[in-house]
Amino acid sequence: MLKRSNSQSVPARSILSRGLVIDQPWVGLIADGAKIWEMRTRPTKVRGWIGLIEKGSGTIIGAAYLKGSLPALQRNKHQLKYRKHRVRPEPGHRTYKGKYLFPWVMAKAFRLPKPISYRHPSGAVIWVTLTDDVVHALTRQIRKYSGK
Repeated sequence: MLKRSNSQSVPARSILSRGLVIDQPWVGLIADGAKIWEMRTRPTKVRGWIGLIEKGSGTIIGAAYLKGSLPALQRNKHQLKYRKHRVRPEPGHRTYKGKYLFPWVMAKAFRLPKPISYRHPSGAVIWVTLTDDVVHALTRQIRKYSGK
């Protein structure tokens, strides 16, 4: 349980329940605070704390607060926001040709001092619903990081 400022207890699951699967080097850049937009093919309605899962590793390496998603970037304006998304156009192209146009805005991202192992369910590609034991372990590290 977490404590709210008015001393009410809040179940950890209500604070955090998911992990986002992200490939390297992007997940590392987010966890280290160098990338604040995760580019995806569609917007998301998910908001709040999420685990940052390194694709193929079976571990959560960080956490971030997912603030929301923005409208799709225009391909010819993609590079104007490079410092936020860190995705370069393909060699030989002036404009971005990829399909990942929707920025998912991350805040308060940090790398976990101790990565957390989890069991990856079959078929999970974007989101993983975390088990209670993983939620509690991740919530403890978020509390230490955020001072709450």
